[in-house]
Amino acid sequence: MKQLKIIADQYNSQSSVSQARFNESITLAPHSRIWLDKISMNIISSGGDGTYTIGKQTITFNPSKLPGSATSQYKTFTIDAGTYSLPELLALIQDGFNRSLNSNPAFNSIGTIVDLGLGFLVTSAIPLTKSVPVVTISFVGATCETRDDVLLDDCSIANDVITPDAPPNPAVALFPTPLLGGALLVATSLRTQTGFMSNNTCRVGLFNPQPAGGLQYGLELDAGLWYVKNGANSTLVTNQAAFQNTGVNWEFKQYCFYIDPTDTAANGLRFSIIDESGPTRVILYTTPAGSFTGYTTTNTYNFSIEWEADPADVMVWQNPYITYQPNIAVDNVGPYIDFASIGARTYLGGLSQPSLTTYPALPLLAPPIRNVVIKFVDSTALAFGLGFGTTTLPTIVGSSGSVTADNAVNFVNFIDLALDILNLPLSTFISSSSTTGRTNTLAYFTPQPQNYTSTSLYSYENKNITFIDINNEQPLVLEALQYRVYNPTDLNSFFVFSNLSITMFVSEPEEGTDVRIASA
Repeated sequence: MKQLKIIADQYNSQSSVSQARFNESITLAPHSRIWLDKISMNIISSGGDGTYTIGKQTITFNPSKLPGSATSQYKTFTIDAGTYSLPELLALIQDGFNRSLNSNPAFNSIGTIVDLGLGFLVTSAIPLTKSVPVVTISFVGATCETRDDVLLDDCSIANDVITPDAPPNPAVALFPTPLLGGALLVATSLRTQTGFMSNNTCRVGLFNPQPAGGLQYGLELDAGLWYVKNGANSTLVTNQAAFQNTGVNWEFKQYCFYIDPTDTAANGLRFSIIDESGPTRVILYTTPAGSFTGYTTTNTYNFSIEWEADPADVMVWQNPYITYQPNIAVDNVGPYIDFASIGARTYLGGLSQPSLTTYPALPLLAPPIRNVVIKFVDSTALAFGLGFGTTTLPTIVGSSGSVTADNAVNFVNFIDLALDILNLPLSTFISSSSTTGRTNTLAYFTPQPQNYTSTSLYSYENKNITFIDINNEQPLVLEALQYRVYNPTDLNSFFVFSNLSITMFVSEPEEGTDVRIASA
């Protein structure tokens, strides 16, 4: 009988495989057997600095699962493997929901439940009776409406048209309410008398929050040429003709900012010029993929127009449609919808759409009733770590709604773990939908807390002698042991351990009856 004791001061299962070396070689006789006696570990869920380590997690959701003829589809997004604080992790999940939506007005059609005006929120709060945060996932629909809260500087608004007061003096139209962090839409139009804008300049799009200002994502007209603006970077527009517009039906050519989930490099933010004058929408121009890198739906932006008009050919703007979030509050995650301030309202907004004779119809009249389904079937560690305790959350029904985890945040919830000894030919096998054949798994076990006042010290002790054949036909010289501990039902689950201790016994054929030897 040989005892193998593994003591690892630092063990990081993100590296998948760890190795322990022995001070001297160990020779195992042919046809030996091995047995896990006990294992204990400090499971670091909070690392002392409020961080959590997870593997790559994939979340699936359907934002508009409804009966009837309207269609909807499941969407997915991933959270990359890494170590995050709780606010960072929740912000990534919230951004994942929102950048997976689609508010492209040219994409929406009759018979499709659209995402336009939909925003997801992932927040945490510490209940009065607890000391650990509890997570809530919420959604709310917003109307797309013209705004009357615009701040005007050297310009005026009348009949839904914004006109400079004294060109060529600089004019600014700032919409101070932050944009919806979700399936936003900003749709406006512009014109000059001749349609040629060479003597005008302008900057239009998403600005950093006031008072700092500054165009972050949008379009700029300078010296007669249009540029795509991504922070300090400018890229010349290839189709300059798409921006020319005259006084004839000018309001039907819409300049739209929206979320397109296919543009993964820009987290979905895109700009298009859409012609609404005909029986079907025609896309005249779209920014190339990746034009607005760095955009996230969790940041706060204001829509604004800054321009200097040529007195001889004045540039005027249509008062834009904007999906708005007027109930903004801020916690340690960032801006979120304050449901308490909404009160009895079932959706955001409230102003009616303008007459269809003064502005083209947009595809959303009111937020629909939704049956929102959220699944963590490919992110078990995340579902249990966030406290939901299930991989399929209860369906959320309504034009707004939320689901709150039953348990507090705790990334040390385990169902079953596996201990693999990778450099021993063990006679173990597995059969599942994804994996079949021989493995090197010594044991499956569920670690238990050593005391209920501790949040990180877990152990498991094998109460029965359970030897596994090593399947070595010849003597086997062992100088090191390669091993890993993981969740066999979720290979993307990573756990960080410290002071990992494993005790194993090797029984050799000539020893006769197996006798358990207590380990120190």
